[in-house]
Amino acid sequence: MEDSRTTDRLIAGLIQSAPAWVRVVITARTSRVRKDAIASLADHVAAGLAQAKQHDHEQMRLPF
Repeated sequence: MEDSRTTDRLIAGLIQSAPAWVRVVITARTSRVRKDAIASLADHVAAGLAQAKQHDHEQMRLPF
């Protein structure tokens, strides 16, 4: 992760790629349900950031 803009874009992408139920339930009325959704979203983002850290930015990207 190079700069804050790159990190911001990475986090935004991770939030968008989170499971749909998490993005919907995060606005639930029940506090317990919201907390579960927030914890799931945090886990998803943390895993994505950890994976991004392991990525070698010097390696060439291959088109799929």
